[in-house]
Amino acid sequence: MTTRRQLVNGLSVAAVSLGIAAASGCSSSHVQSTSSSKKVTVHNFVAGDNLNGRAGKSLNAKTVKVDQYKKGQNVPIVCQDPGEYAYGSNIWDKTSAGTWVTDVYVKTGHTGFVPGVPRCTTGSTGTGGGSTSGSGSGAGSSNCYSSAAVHGRNSGSAGSRVGSTSARINRVIALATAETKKVRSYSWGAGGKGGASCGIASPSPGGYNDYRRYGFDCSGLTLYAFYKGAGIDIGADTSQQYSRGPKKSWSSLRKGDLIFWGSGDNIYSTTHVALYIGNNKIIEAAPPRGSHSVHVTTLYGSGRHTAHVVRFIG
Repeated sequence: MTTRRQLVNGLSVAAVSLGIAAASGCSSSHVQSTSSSKKVTVHNFVAGDNLNGRAGKSLNAKTVKVDQYKKGQNVPIVCQDPGEYAYGSNIWDKTSAGTWVTDVYVKTGHTGFVPGVPRCTTGSTGTGGGSTSGSGSGAGSSNCYSSAAVHGRNSGSAGSRVGSTSARINRVIALATAETKKVRSYSWGAGGKGGASCGIASPSPGGYNDYRRYGFDCSGLTLYAFYKGAGIDIGADTSQQYSRGPKKSWSSLRKGDLIFWGSGDNIYSTTHVALYIGNNKIIEAAPPRGSHSVHVTTLYGSGRHTAHVVRFIG
């Protein structure tokens, strides 16, 4: 969990709520391909929730079979590919039945592509992670190796508090949207009032060392958007952000509200936060760690949210 008592700042539901970073217990087998004489390796992973089998790598793709794989059952994966961002990830898994399932609900033991599982489109073997390192700009770039690099929550100048409710909300959303168009990795403890930064030295709950990764974690992104967009310091982590803002009922949800993953109104149960932008869409910073970890996706996590949404403006 992300709490002040643990001195950590934001967390993806994919990493903790579903236990994706836990040991996967993967097993492999071989099946005869129906289209050639080659054998196809099947990698079996456990379903973290009931999974619909789809005809394509999108939530809008035709549902071939509802609840094709039940929670706790093995999901026979033959390859992986990037697709539509869904539930906090853009990774989709192709099954031996020819259907696609969202990877975030499959316990592969990784928040990125799984090492040893090939890409469906290229046939190349995955190496996991999805983030880069070394020189250049972007996730894990050389600025995080510099002695001048800023790690963790950074400082910056506050934005204007002037304007109508709608104008201020639009500025917050515009700032968050701008980050989706930049090279930003998910990075534990990263980001703050001054924008993106490098991660902190403490490993994430999933065991990742993000000290050399440049970007945001979930609450770092929301802190930046509200501080720079509307001059509001909403707090450095999910527990602070949930406790500081006025709570509103889910039935009154509107764009500009913050959505939290957690239990009831317990601030110390919060594990993730995202910015609601209307039309059932959110902006979040979430794994997989890569160049576009800050992204727009469909609202997900029904049944795992806090009792209320939080409204800092209006």
